[in-house]
Amino acid sequence: RLAEYHLNNYRSSSAMQALRSSARKIVDSVSLLRLRSGSDLSLQRSVKHQFTWLWEHCGHFARSFAADEHWRDRGHACGDDVISVLQDAQAAFSDDSDMLAENGWWSMFLEDTPICQLTKGKVSLFQVSGLISGQKNKEDDYNEAKKLLNQQKVLQRDRRQVLVAAIVAYSRAIWVLEKMLEADEQQTDFEEHSVVGPAILILLRQRLGDACNEIGKIMLTELRRNMSSENQKSFSSAGRVILSSAEFWFKEGLETFRKCNDLPNLALLCCNLCQCSKLRANSIFATSEPNHVELCLQSAADHLVAAHDALGQRDTDRVTWDMVSQELAATFLVLGVRRRQSLLGGGTTPLLHNTLRLSPGQERSIVKPMEKALQIYEDSGNAHQAAAAHYQLALFFARVWTCQRDETKTRDKLSAAFAHYNAAYAYFQHAPPGNESTFVLLCLDLANLYAAVSGEECLSKALDRCLGSVDSFGVEAVEAAQQRQPQPTDWFEKMVTLAKTVEERVLKLIVSLVKLEKTRNTSAARFKDVYRVALTAKMSMNIDQKKDTHIDQVRKYHNCLDEIKRALKS
Repeated sequence: RLAEYHLNNYRSSSAMQALRSSARKIVDSVSLLRLRSGSDLSLQRSVKHQFTWLWEHCGHFARSFAADEHWRDRGHACGDDVISVLQDAQAAFSDDSDMLAENGWWSMFLEDTPICQLTKGKVSLFQVSGLISGQKNKEDDYNEAKKLLNQQKVLQRDRRQVLVAAIVAYSRAIWVLEKMLEADEQQTDFEEHSVVGPAILILLRQRLGDACNEIGKIMLTELRRNMSSENQKSFSSAGRVILSSAEFWFKEGLETFRKCNDLPNLALLCCNLCQCSKLRANSIFATSEPNHVELCLQSAADHLVAAHDALGQRDTDRVTWDMVSQELAATFLVLGVRRRQSLLGGGTTPLLHNTLRLSPGQERSIVKPMEKALQIYEDSGNAHQAAAAHYQLALFFARVWTCQRDETKTRDKLSAAFAHYNAAYAYFQHAPPGNESTFVLLCLDLANLYAAVSGEECLSKALDRCLGSVDSFGVEAVEAAQQRQPQPTDWFEKMVTLAKTVEERVLKLIVSLVKLEKTRNTSAARFKDVYRVALTAKMSMNIDQKKDTHIDQVRKYHNCLDEIKRALKS
């Protein structure tokens, strides 16, 4: 109780002394009980309870130090001080080996904690790096990762190490308390503890799971920091160890939260494991398996599905459920796009050879995750991402409709492509500022699909879709871009390139329509007149790449396209 008082008031020196004294007094109590004749179960249980309480406070001290900066400012303590206290508390029991060596009810005080046994000594109060050397990780890679983590700033390193120490302390407290509760089930004399014991066990497990989660997040932060650096190749081996360690801690936290039925935290741990799988898909962790990235993305999706299964329904925790849903939809969408690129390659050109036709199973492997993503986005009311999912599905169907085995399948795939394109077009046509480039690309892709279908009507629709993007280059779009960023150089460069592409595509479509007009042998020359206007507008642009700024070029392209659009309507 004295240690608890000091801990609540940031009196680090007094708290450390109280914890060390408590450990020695417990050892003295065991020694006295051994001298008594007979066995007093009540006193034995009291000593075990004190032992559990000691390590609970040790874990709380370390966990509090990692989360609260006041320990440095007011308590004048550092990470090594905290770890030293826990080491001394453990040494108080191991140093008295002559007194505690015999088998007896106190033997559990001497045993290694489950976390130490599970990691084969890689995690203990004397090994606080937090790294886990798995079967696939070589010892040299482990040492390299350890060396890398030691380069952290002092505050970051202290936080990581004391969290590991907190995990060891909580693990020891939980280990003894579980043994006590197991013994209680076989006794009838301690019914008054049947409610308090499980409640304390749940609290300890929650704290242990939280500490495991924090260690895992620290590992992921360090991993991302080094992955963004220039020495990615040299980091590959150490990165695997750090990533495996992060996964280990998340899984330990997951199992701990599962035991105490903490569903929201269990779901959050599944999300963190999803992030691990996504990071493993990075090229520096590539394996010999040809579909390494897809396997990692599928694993990420499986973790998120498990999070939904853990919550059961949205009413359990709406915020967590919605967060998991959005992450799951994004993962499904990325997985579908990746499989499409893997099976069909890049680009948007339709497949023309039947030898490139996908099997029904391959098509389902692409479409199914995308449709799941679309369903989640629509159910959650995320119109923007739903439109993005429609766009990706449209890109797939637009590529495969040309190489189907019969006319019915061809019509179905073409119809699906138009349906998804038009759904995406309906949203991005009125989308908030910042989506101009996406809308222009969508217009070009939809125009290409219309143009691929023969006939004047389809060519006219293709031209209409291209000219539908004119406002994306207008004054309002430019001003909105300047408001979002004082000098949006990247936006202007991208829009200049897109404007040039749209202008070239519009001229080609008009030429094709003029040729169709000639084949009808009629006096109508609508598109011929539009073509004259288009040529005049193109010549009047007079863009000078050296003198004209990007803003000037966008404005000139917009004026040219706008004249063509007005001529087409007149």
